[in-house]
Amino acid sequence: MTPLSPLETGIQLRKPEGENGIAIGRDMNRSNSQMYNDLFSLLHLKDNDILLETGYGNGIHFPNYFATEKAITLYGMDYSEVMYQEAVKNNESAIKEGKIIVEYGDIKDSNYPSNQFDHIIALNTVYFWEPLETYLKVLHRILKPGGKLYIGYRPKRVLHNVDFVQHGFSLYDEAVLNEQLLKSGFEIIQEYQNDYTKMTVTGQPLNSTDLITISIKKEA
Repeated sequence: MTPLSPLETGIQLRKPEGENGIAIGRDMNRSNSQMYNDLFSLLHLKDNDILLETGYGNGIHFPNYFATEKAITLYGMDYSEVMYQEAVKNNESAIKEGKIIVEYGDIKDSNYPSNQFDHIIALNTVYFWEPLETYLKVLHRILKPGGKLYIGYRPKRVLHNVDFVQHGFSLYDEAVLNEQLLKSGFEIIQEYQNDYTKMTVTGQPLNSTDLITISIKKEA
């Protein structure tokens, strides 16, 4: 693949398309691996839990949701058709068995029933939720009372100098995102932080702070 410009990289990260999008998906697997490891250490599942991951990429990590052998159902919604196609290829057996149900589209336009999910996962997708309030309102509606929302992201203070995020990314620090979560009816129960050095999708070293904010939908 010919190296992409920062503009092209930003566009592909927002909505992967074509062969470049497939390559970006593989780069995201590497770049996001530690955040996913952290997520799975925080995610405590029970039999019959129903999960949704929004912005799942190529779905290569989906088997990790089933590592504890709990009887769960995993839904996925991704904005990119090519990522949907890759996720279907990477999880063919589990999809045929009905363990995984994937779709492509914008989560804010989804028609999932209210109070459907026990857990909603969104890693490195919040940058593209515009307006943020609209997306949080939808996630609040489809999450069960007492259900958990996991938002993983790298804060503005970490990413603001990265070249490709200047193109189509909205960056947040904790105070801003947490305020919007509270306004949207969530209660923040944990903020997990991991500081380490990683490589970006373009192969540049980054002193990163990964945050996973866990919120619950307050009981009615």
